[in-house]
Amino acid sequence: MEKRKKRLKVNKNLFNLFLLSQLHTIGQSLVGIFGVIFIYEKYNFSLELVLVYYFLFHLVAFLIIPIGSIFINRFGIKKSIILGKILLLIYYLMFIFFQPYNIFFLLTFFSVGAFGTAFYWVPYHVNFAKLTDKNTRGTQIGMLGSMIAIISIVIPVSAALIITKLGYNYLFITTAIFYLLSIIPILKIDHANENYSFKYFETFSKLFDEKYRKDFLIYILEGAESIIAAIIWPIMIFLLLNKEYQAVGITTSLIVLGTVILNILLGKATDKFEKNKMIKIASFLNAIGWFLKIFVHTAFDIFITSVYHDFSRIFLKVPYQTFYYEKWADNGHFVDEFTVIREEGLRVGRIIMVAFILFVITTFEIDLKYILIFGILIFYFLGTIIQDKTKLLRLKGGTIIKT
Repeated sequence: MEKRKKRLKVNKNLFNLFLLSQLHTIGQSLVGIFGVIFIYEKYNFSLELVLVYYFLFHLVAFLIIPIGSIFINRFGIKKSIILGKILLLIYYLMFIFFQPYNIFFLLTFFSVGAFGTAFYWVPYHVNFAKLTDKNTRGTQIGMLGSMIAIISIVIPVSAALIITKLGYNYLFITTAIFYLLSIIPILKIDHANENYSFKYFETFSKLFDEKYRKDFLIYILEGAESIIAAIIWPIMIFLLLNKEYQAVGITTSLIVLGTVILNILLGKATDKFEKNKMIKIASFLNAIGWFLKIFVHTAFDIFITSVYHDFSRIFLKVPYQTFYYEKWADNGHFVDEFTVIREEGLRVGRIIMVAFILFVITTFEIDLKYILIFGILIFYFLGTIIQDKTKLLRLKGGTIIKT
């Protein structure tokens, strides 16, 4: 008798967790690509100063995130995630009063953002690992990604419209409103009950512990690549489109639309591949994506290469995230420790990459686009390491089966 497919059950917790993600994503994506452009303008289009800014931000975050995680024990998951939301809301409102050369303001600004990240993201990942269904977690992650992608189609062009008609301040206020609204579903979730067991300095020593070492390296590579994707590439788009906000917004929205359509048309075809093989293939395709972006000159070039690149990322994201949520959930009460290791690894990768790019552009005369080559190398190593770690796992129908 043929086995029935397990249906995806959307219970109260899953619904509110997804609603929380949607509202958070809308708020975050409104700033999105324009947040980097805002900083770039505030520093008079100096890439060097932008990189110094992000170096300091991620350094402060690296030092503060373990403190925030320890305080989760005192507040509990629910209060922590609400506090994180409020701090992130304040963080975005502080952009209105941004003072690029005031060290006291910047340190306060960075600290608010870092504590907000610790109080929000660590409990969020704990909740997702604990409250999602182990048997359909891959499907749930895929569904969440699809929902976010569809909503994201209109966000960049909406953000550009707000900036050109009303100014940046209204963009930051709109983001804060969505963050405020996202507190509502938090109140309705039956939050997981976890305690963070590492002490402050113990957290840093655990990063190099044999148990976490390979995971930590993956997070470093992921964080390093995110600097290229979130800072270098947006600035390139802005310059290639002659610093036109509406052109940036329309092009970015079209990229998301093209990616969604391609995913709908071809997404099911990927089910024929074993997920560990898909990760290896996707890493190779992503590396090619960075290579192609070196040669962009027009809005059409940006659109074609970005749709291809973002679509190839989908192949990597779902099996990758599913594997790690499964791993975190399987580690019982250590799930919050694993999420902190991830957050710290991302910060280390970003700090290293920012410092490296800063060294390269101040030491050598190099075109900005050639920095994308580092993305090629990162994805090659990332895919190799992840594929090696997942070779004992096979995902089928959203279920992870140990072989």
